[in-house]
Amino acid sequence: MEKNEIRKSIKELKKHLPESDRVVYSERILEQLYEISEFKKCKRIFCYVSFNQEVITTSLITTALKQGKKTAVPKVTQEGLKFFYINSLKDLTPGVLGILEPTTIEEAIPDPLDENLIIVPGLAFDEYKNRIGYGKGYYDSFFRQYASCPLKKIALAYDFQVQKKIPVEESDIKVDSIITQYGIIK
Repeated sequence: MEKNEIRKSIKELKKHLPESDRVVYSERILEQLYEISEFKKCKRIFCYVSFNQEVITTSLITTALKQGKKTAVPKVTQEGLKFFYINSLKDLTPGVLGILEPTTIEEAIPDPLDENLIIVPGLAFDEYKNRIGYGKGYYDSFFRQYASCPLKKIALAYDFQVQKKIPVEESDIKVDSIITQYGIIK
């Protein structure tokens, strides 16, 4: 299957995921995230704000803030994907596509001397930790821009989003781990 066919197929599966399952699966996924060393030791976390049946990240953002982690969320700008620090979920407002975006102005960039954790969205993944995003290349560009920084890329996904093998291009960047409601692919 081609990338666009996979995107369409996964979007359809997500659309039919009951909200009660989405909530339970998201909780299971986050419970596993909280137990891994990458989360426990990171001081700075970059996290997408969930939208359209994605794994729910609002409680993750709140937990990271409560633990004193510098927490940043993305906003698409004319220059591409940028992250901005927030102090609470109240610092978010609906953007152009209805996705919550930061209203804050302090830009967050990965620390070249410290562990940075980035929670990566995506539509499909495979057992080799390849990722198919939404097709704009924002995250791959961000990863390339900060390739010299220690950046742990963790994807949160429902098990049906993980395929045996997905098509990849040279410009695609793998994630370090994928967490589903049933376990972790490292």
